[in-house]
Amino acid sequence: MLNKKIRKPIDCMKRVDNQKGFTLIEVAVALAIFAIGFLAVAAMQTRAVISNTTGRFSMDATTWTASQFEQFVAMNFDDADLVDTNGNGESGLDADTVATADSSLAFPDDRNTTMYWNVADNPRGFKQIRVITVWDPVGASSKRAVFDFIKQED
Repeated sequence: MLNKKIRKPIDCMKRVDNQKGFTLIEVAVALAIFAIGFLAVAAMQTRAVISNTTGRFSMDATTWTASQFEQFVAMNFDDADLVDTNGNGESGLDADTVATADSSLAFPDDRNTTMYWNVADNPRGFKQIRVITVWDPVGASSKRAVFDFIKQED
């Protein structure tokens, strides 16, 4: 007799045949899951836009630096742009401010990008030149591109 009572379904848990659809709790849970997913996708989209902008600025800055770098390579050894103007030699090669670099040039489109170059004269007939470009992309910290070359006396 005891077994029959355990197997007998409880009346309050029976589902009436005419009840169809979702309960309010099921809808609320589904909406919560959807909202979390939607917010995650929106956050990823925002980050993707920032990353694409940073990448574009990086590409523009390094391409511009490489172009200017090629012009430095083509200059004569005694060109006025290839002079250690502040006389700090090798210790000044990493200077990346207008006050400390030998020379500087601003990006043509005013994107908060500046190129600095520093020259270290060597008495053995060559110059070490370091070209540093610094830019501030939107939503990211300051970035740098550095190119080095040695120019031999003509």
